[in-house]
Amino acid sequence: MNNHPHYLIGFVATLACLAGVVLGRGALAAPPNADPPCFDNGNRYVDCRNGTVTDTVTGLIWLKRADCLEARDYAAANAQAAALQERRCGLRDGSSKGDWRLPTDAEWRATLGPLGGLGSTPFVGVQAAPYWSVTTNVDRPDTAWVADLQMGAVLTEGKTSLHFGWPVRGHLTASTMPVSQSAAIRAEVNTGLALATPVQTVVTEYFLDQGTVPANRAAVGLEDTISGPYVQSVEIVNGRIDILYGNGANAQIAGRVLSLTLYSDGATITWRCGNGPEPSSTRVSAPNITDVDNLYLPAQCQP
Repeated sequence: MNNHPHYLIGFVATLACLAGVVLGRGALAAPPNADPPCFDNGNRYVDCRNGTVTDTVTGLIWLKRADCLEARDYAAANAQAAALQERRCGLRDGSSKGDWRLPTDAEWRATLGPLGGLGSTPFVGVQAAPYWSVTTNVDRPDTAWVADLQMGAVLTEGKTSLHFGWPVRGHLTASTMPVSQSAAIRAEVNTGLALATPVQTVVTEYFLDQGTVPANRAAVGLEDTISGPYVQSVEIVNGRIDILYGNGANAQIAGRVLSLTLYSDGATITWRCGNGPEPSSTRVSAPNITDVDNLYLPAQCQP
């Protein structure tokens, strides 16, 4: 009986030792917490000195090395991003597998424009080439959106194409996204107006020469399809010019139309852009069918 306390003390000590081992192993096995964003007072893109760069406008954390992941097809590129973790691609941020992913198409659109001045950002290895997004094109599930850094546009590509992946962590900052996104969308709308400018010229010349408006593009000798980044087509419908957005355009305007309508008082002609103020002269083309939201129209095309 007198020895029992000694056995008990030894047993408790053994348990304590075992508990320490278990707890120690648990601490080692627990995944580390990834570092948060970093900030300074003078830059949008801030080098966090741990292999990541924070975009203080969108709130996204980007991999600093834009050339670390090899060009792969859509599925493989997403898998590469999901497998990224501490000690790979120069990371010292405490991240684990599953922390990283490819950007969405909306995140690319919020970032792509500002990335035009890459010389002043801390990113390295940026390729003038397409980078995958995680977003599938809902109209064509065998394709996905890519950000083409050479063209400065977000487009769709077949998922078997080989493109780079550039991983991010976090999500868009809701308070800043609407402002940056609406400005980016208006820029996309303006690309359509630029494509339509030469079409306006030939329609104007046709009207001045014939005294009537052309029925379609063929009537003025425009046989080839007119399209470009963010613009699926530019058509003539009884003198009205319709800009149909697509080809990588933001979802807010994809499939929507901006119309240019023609007015004349017999001596002069005037073009009305979208829902802009209606001229005092007579409309001579088909009526306006603009359905792009006024928020995304340039000032001259708004009521």
